[in-house]
Amino acid sequence: MVDMGCEESKVASATQAQKSYNAENLLKMNYIQLLTLVEGLETKWLANLDAVSHLDSRIANGEAQFFDIEDAAGPKVDSAPVTLVVAIGANFAQKRTSAPWVSPYRKSTGTGKPVVVTLPSSPMRKHLDETFHAYSTDAMGWKVRRLASDENLHLPKHYILIATNFSPLITFEPWQDYSPQYRAHLLTLFRCGFDYLDDLLLTLKRNGIEPPLLVGHGLDSEVPVLFRRWQTTHKLQHWLLTQNMCRPLSAHPNVFYKKSPPVPPPPRKADLLNEPMGDD
Repeated sequence: MVDMGCEESKVASATQAQKSYNAENLLKMNYIQLLTLVEGLETKWLANLDAVSHLDSRIANGEAQFFDIEDAAGPKVDSAPVTLVVAIGANFAQKRTSAPWVSPYRKSTGTGKPVVVTLPSSPMRKHLDETFHAYSTDAMGWKVRRLASDENLHLPKHYILIATNFSPLITFEPWQDYSPQYRAHLLTLFRCGFDYLDDLLLTLKRNGIEPPLLVGHGLDSEVPVLFRRWQTTHKLQHWLLTQNMCRPLSAHPNVFYKKSPPVPPPPRKADLLNEPMGDD
């Protein structure tokens, strides 16, 4: 006599194994497809930048990085589609030495392609995971504080991460160390249009890739204003705002996602005296 319970268990195990196999293959195919697209975009926009005069050699070192892609970290155990997260900050990095205008920050491969790959489990991913966790503990609070599009965001555990910025230029010092007028000048690149970000969205759409979850990071900079303007222009529905992800999420009791939202001030006495009188 065949033990039906045992047979059902074997079938269930085989089905789960097939799902995991399919999921891993889907993950691999998605990453390879996206890597190829990102390499193409980086090559295109470095060439476009090469035709532009150096904006300010006192601040920008001559190198640039438009995009960076990081494969999903850890094993994937279900068959859900792999989520793409696009993180947008101010600029990519700082470097104290000069380079010819314009040089790829991550250098080039042996075939001449610009390097756009970061290994999984980078500090940025770790800090992004911290943001996702903080949101999940008080999603409505993030929405109320205008830090999230809504309180029902699906935040993935396994995701491919594309990092980009509102300035592709590598600066000598940290972005925030420069006065606003110098940062504003660097942001005039491509007529302040952020055309390469538009190109990323268009490329994803042309290749049948769903609009990503967007994360703007760098609350104490121009990022929130530029991010919301760009996100609104393209009607991108799912987004988060957080602090700069080059460092761990703050554990301060009055951290940005716990600060009290603004409240309107009480009416002044003069305002009450000047209110129009109602009809008797």
